[in-house]
Amino acid sequence: CPEQWAGRRCELLDAIGVREDYHHQATILFERTLIIIGIVIALLVFIVICIASYVLA
Repeated sequence: CPEQWAGRRCELLDAIGVREDYHHQATILFERTLIIIGIVIALLVFIVICIASYVLA
């Protein structure tokens, strides 16, 4: 049977495989969100440093 299918004629959806796939997608989404938040925070820190150096110069 193809992945995520079970049964004598592959007519049943394998719930365990679907659950694992959903968990994998949720993990990827969570990691992507953390990366985006990290990039945004780094950009904000860089902008604050640039503004502070401009004001102090």
